[in-house]
Amino acid sequence: MVSVRILDSALASYKYGESQFVVAANAQDVWQLQGPAGTVAKIRFVGIGGTTPTVRTQQVLLFKRSTPTTGASGSIRTAIPVDSKDAASASILTLWPTVTVPGNSIGQVDSTTMTFNTGTTAIPQDRAVFDYRQAVQKAIVLNGANEYLCVNFNGSGTTVNDKIDFDLRWTEGT
Repeated sequence: MVSVRILDSALASYKYGESQFVVAANAQDVWQLQGPAGTVAKIRFVGIGGTTPTVRTQQVLLFKRSTPTTGASGSIRTAIPVDSKDAASASILTLWPTVTVPGNSIGQVDSTTMTFNTGTTAIPQDRAVFDYRQAVQKAIVLNGANEYLCVNFNGSGTTVNDKIDFDLRWTEGT
């Protein structure tokens, strides 16, 4: 029997973006995407940038976790379906402006550094970009509601004056 697989481009696709989100000093996990119950989420793109009063570099880590990150003032955000005919996302996206307690780590799946600029300097905007849209590279997969993808700033460097820009894109379905 011939095997048939839905092309990822035919899956329900979602996007969330936010500009100038204020994080805590020495932030760890700043946002978390919880996988959808009963299906999978495939993370296609994560982009992070921002501004700060003093130009500096910042480590950015992506962690896959088996338990949720917790913290006061966590705020659930609403993702936008890329196609208005797609149902609302079953994944849950949470952002924290306060210091968090990271959940249990399955492992660090990616990392980079980026440069925060002041927004008024001649230094171009630098972004941490994690791009998994190419056909030769498998996306980060969250297999159900007990897996989480978190952006982590390694508990060092961030200040309450940092303003972070997020861009996240993913698909849901099998």
